[in-house]
Amino acid sequence: FENLRLGKDGIVYLLDFEKKSNFVLVYSLSDGKVLTAYDSKVLIFSPLGIEEVNTKDKKSNVKIKKDQDWGDILGFSTFGGNLYLLDKKSSKIWRYPAGGEDYGIKKSWIAENQPDLSFSVSFVIDGSIWILTKDSILKFNSGKQENFSLSKMPEKFENPVKIYTSVNCQNLYVLDKGRGKIYVISKTGEFKTSYAGESIKQTDDLAAIEPLKKIFLLSGSKILEIGMR
Repeated sequence: FENLRLGKDGIVYLLDFEKKSNFVLVYSLSDGKVLTAYDSKVLIFSPLGIEEVNTKDKKSNVKIKKDQDWGDILGFSTFGGNLYLLDKKSSKIWRYPAGGEDYGIKKSWIAENQPDLSFSVSFVIDGSIWILTKDSILKFNSGKQENFSLSKMPEKFENPVKIYTSVNCQNLYVLDKGRGKIYVISKTGEFKTSYAGESIKQTDDLAAIEPLKKIFLLSGSKILEIGMR
C-alpha cells in the first residue's frame, strides 16, 4: 500500500504476501501523514518534511525539509529513485531527482499545458503517472498529459478513493467506496471487470499483485483478500 494516512502510534507494518511474513517498524515520529516505500526504504511525509526511516535501526532522518512552495500534498511516490509529490493546491507535480543518498533540487514536472489537479483523489506511477479524479483518470508521460479516456464502463464513478497499478500490472485498479466496487481497467482505458461487495465500502486502500492473482484491501486494522478471476 502507498500513500497511506498514518495514525499517531508511529507503527508501519511491512508485509510480504509471498512469504506470508511481516515486519513491524516502530518509528520515532508522532505525526506522520502519508508514506511510500521502495528498495527497503520507508519515506514518511511529516510536519518536518519527508523523512526516511531505516528499516534496520528504525531511526529517521529528514531527507527533504518542509518547503514553503508545498500547498496541499495529496501524496507522493517514487520511480527510478526519483520522488514525485502531487500538490493539489498549486496543481503541480514536484519532482525531486535521485542524487546518491539524497535528492536534488525540485522542479515542476509538468512541462506545459498545466491541467487542473485540484480534484485529484489519488495517483500512482508505473513509468507513466496516473491520476484519479472524482470522475476520470488522467495519464501523463515525460511531463505531458496524454489522451486517455475510459470506455465500456458500466457506470460512472461515485466515490473513487484510490488508483493502483505497477510495472508488473497490465491493468489499473480503482477502488470506489461509494459503489462498493473495484474496477479493473486496461491501460488503454477499456473496462475489463469489477468486483463488488458491501465490505468494499469500508476499505480505504488497495494493492493488486497480478502474478499472485490477488487483490488486497485495507479495512481499518484488517487486510482483506480477493482472488482475481
